[in-house]
Order: sequence, then C-alpha cells, then structure tokens
Amino acid sequence: MAMEGIGKGRAPGPAVQDVLRGDAIAPPEVLLKEHPPGFVDNREISADRYLSQEWHDLEVEHVWRKVWQMACRLEELPNVGDHVVYEIATESVIVVRTGEGPHEIRAYINSCLHRGT
Repeated sequence: MAMEGIGKGRAPGPAVQDVLRGDAIAPPEVLLKEHPPGFVDNREISADRYLSQEWHDLEVEHVWRKVWQMACRLEELPNVGDHVVYEIATESVIVVRTGEGPHEIRAYINSCLHRGT
C-alpha cells in the first residue's frame, strides 16, 4: 500500500491510488497523489459548513447536482442482472449490467411509477 505507516486511521485494504494504478486506462496523474498540495489560505472553516442543513442544501443544489457522480466500478457488476443502488442527497439511482459487453450498463432513476414516486 502507498505510504505505509502514515494515516494510522486508514481503513484496511488498498488505497484508492493503488486501485487506480491497476486500471487498464491510466487515470490523470493528479488522482494518483496521496495528499493534495498544501493550501495557502488556511483560515478555519466554521462548523456550520459541516453541520447546517442550509449549507447542505446549497451544496446539493450548486455542487452535487452539477457534477458527474461515480456510482460504482465495473467490477461491482460482473454479471448480467447485477445491480448497485447509488444514493446521494435525495436522489437514488439503480445501475444495472444489461448485457455482456463492457458498455452494456444502464442507470435508472429509482422510482416506483405505480405509486407515483
């Protein structure tokens, strides 16, 4: 594992960087860095940013709904019919392997039409 002994609170298993290094398509170099570079502006951030419903709602609206989400990895859907439910904020999506090919994966809004949701 990368950086043995550093980050004693880390969960067991490979680091994200180790998994990315094993991918067939090389990821951008920045994703292989263990720690981001230091920030020049290191002012303290109010705890409200982490605890307030208002901040949460703003992040959902202005960040999470406007960026790509990684719902799962291909290894999690090895067989036709395998699925993953991905949830973020108030959204829920079902990702399903629909065929044998590497690109035969579909994502559907997780809703129940006969109940009007």
